[in-house]
Amino acid sequence: MSSAAAGRIRRAGVRVRLRVFVALVLVVVCAAALGGELEPVLLAIGIWGIAAVGLGLVLGFAGQISLCQATFVGIGAYSYGILTTKLGVPSVAALLCGALVTGALAALVSPILRIRGYYLAIATIVFSLLASALAVSGAGVPGGSSGLSGIPYIEVGGLRLETPREYAALALGLLAAFAVGAHLRYGRGRRWRAIQSIRHDESLADGMGLNVVGIKRELFTVSGAAAGVAGGILGAAFGFIAPSQFSFGESFTLALAVFIGGSLSLWGAVLGVVLLEVSGPLLGDAGSLHGLLIGVAALLTVRLAPHGWIRRREDDAAAPPPPASREPARVTAPVTAIGRRDDGASLTTAGLCRSFGSLHAVRDVDLRIEPGTVVGLIGPNGAGKTTLLDLIAGETRASRGAVQLDGRDVTRLSAYRRARLGLARTYQQSRIITGLSVVENIQLGIDASVAAGADVPRGDRLALAAAAAEQAGAGHLLAKPTGSLTFGERRLVELARLLVGARRLALLDEPFSGLSRSEGEALCQVVRTLRARGTTVVLVEHAIPFVLSLADELVVLDQGRLMAAGKPDQVIRLESVRESYLGSVPEREVS
Repeated sequence: MSSAAAGRIRRAGVRVRLRVFVALVLVVVCAAALGGELEPVLLAIGIWGIAAVGLGLVLGFAGQISLCQATFVGIGAYSYGILTTKLGVPSVAALLCGALVTGALAALVSPILRIRGYYLAIATIVFSLLASALAVSGAGVPGGSSGLSGIPYIEVGGLRLETPREYAALALGLLAAFAVGAHLRYGRGRRWRAIQSIRHDESLADGMGLNVVGIKRELFTVSGAAAGVAGGILGAAFGFIAPSQFSFGESFTLALAVFIGGSLSLWGAVLGVVLLEVSGPLLGDAGSLHGLLIGVAALLTVRLAPHGWIRRREDDAAAPPPPASREPARVTAPVTAIGRRDDGASLTTAGLCRSFGSLHAVRDVDLRIEPGTVVGLIGPNGAGKTTLLDLIAGETRASRGAVQLDGRDVTRLSAYRRARLGLARTYQQSRIITGLSVVENIQLGIDASVAAGADVPRGDRLALAAAAAEQAGAGHLLAKPTGSLTFGERRLVELARLLVGARRLALLDEPFSGLSRSEGEALCQVVRTLRARGTTVVLVEHAIPFVLSLADELVVLDQGRLMAAGKPDQVIRLESVRESYLGSVPEREVS
């Protein structure tokens, strides 16, 4: 690692520790100022902190704009209240059932996560308003707008929790356990990389073999179940609940807490709740200014700490590269092993068509690509090359025709299911995850292989990624922040990601675009390495000399139709090919 990179990492660590120290000092000062009101505030922090950490998984980690978390807290509270007061269910069982009911409802509602951006925010707001209207109407909800009273305390083994101090201890203990457990499961390793892929580029995550819908459903379900637990504790602690306690305004406040504290840190969500809950009692008679104070805090966060006041260390600097150079022989060998296959995948398309209205992007394309071959796919701009790759990868649905991998019809399979069969691709525009370090971006290739069933020991994955970076000419980039990479450097990272994965079919869409000559030579070496492993490669490219130096076969498209296919030296001499595409290329460049 260079001294400059080491300096960046040290400075990043200092900034993180400084933020945490300032946050702790602020909390201590506020706690001292509260005096006798500390216990109710701690109880509120524990209850809403659990809900905020759950929301941090969905809104913070995965970047899904969910504004209905307080609604799930209310559902948990009403579930506990109804089960204990109306059905006589023991309190602990009712608390657990409330969490299960809320989690199940969250899973039932989770299909709205197929919507993205502002539409998702609107959908969650509508869900919150509908649930609130249902509770106020009293249709099947005891108490209606007047609320539900007489909710019993929690009893554990003959011990009844009655005081705010006891409930504060329970809530804070569960908050700490949930925050630590959620971080261990979702805040590191393969799951963290998957969630960040979804946050930044869902299409890329699909192409890496990640079940985007399934991951979002899991996070939403866990978040809802946590809110259900928080609601049950709230109902038991106060003995009374009302719909007004779980309004859309409360959901929005929880989202602000996640944003202010730090969206990529679960402890940031806790800090946000602490600041919001402590500030109210501190204002005393000026409590009406609480909303103004929250607004000022949000504005200061936007201006001074747009990613929140508690951030992950990796956000400030690149992660240090793994010590691959200390044992090069042991580290480099497994890169070949993970990608080695007896043969690549065969690819067949039959009558493949894709139309966009009156525009026929791909028309009746019949291809047969043998395993382990490199096929160059060329043609003029607008010939349908990228659309054909999209159809093969499953990112675009075919209007007609079929796609087969190894004789299996995959026409109706989604992109992530095709990826799990060993298909991978690159895109015309560089697509790496800026929320991950360079080495983590490369490890996504290993994650794709693991999702496809490859057995890769956890202890070898970091070293494999570093060795793949060296082979792809990206070894010097491991210590650089991802956001500072040039276009060509991003391409090298993509190539390393492709190289480290156990892929049977690789679709490369204009990979030479934007590369220098040395970077182009590194790409050629990567393609040759893939062919040596037995990987089938489909290469879309306008740089004809590079294509001819690599391709075993050449396929030419024109206006969506298959013009020619065969050995490169034969295809490029066809008069029809030269007239439509190669006429401006000097003879010496194609011979």
